[in-house]
Amino acid sequence: MKKKLFNLLFIFSLLFIIFGCTTLPNVLSFPQSNRGFMLYITPTEVKDKNVDYFTIDSTFYLSDDNLSRDVSIKYTIAIENMSRKDISNLRYILRYGEEVIELSKNEVYVDIYKDNIIEIRFESFLSPEKATELISSNEKIYMDILSNDIHFTCLNLAKYKEKLNGLRIYF
Repeated sequence: MKKKLFNLLFIFSLLFIIFGCTTLPNVLSFPQSNRGFMLYITPTEVKDKNVDYFTIDSTFYLSDDNLSRDVSIKYTIAIENMSRKDISNLRYILRYGEEVIELSKNEVYVDIYKDNIIEIRFESFLSPEKATELISSNEKIYMDILSNDIHFTCLNLAKYKEKLNGLRIYF
């Protein structure tokens, strides 16, 4: 009985992966009921000497070859010797070319990264217009992190930009 249940679950999972989500490298595409697609950019980890852990991922909703609602950008950050309040008080600025966008910080969850280092996951939103500019831009993308208006660090989001470039086939 357990083997039959396992086989059934395996077949269902395989069919879902094959027919339920079409994939580009690092991009999952899920059909939506409104004849559109939800595109999920898998997390990209960014290494930096000042930040113990940082990932960024995004969710896009498409209908008729246009973004149909605001784009969700989620980022997770852990910095040694910083409290939850310290990390929450940092300013996060997305920068590409001449464009500068200060990201809002809606806290999604707080966890322990390792050895009592606080990890916080934030969610921000970009308008469809700003997100389209970001995807179509040929400029490099950076995340500036400021503490009390003093530059704390700058993360190069080159791998994330490579993933965004994969979305150009949808526009």
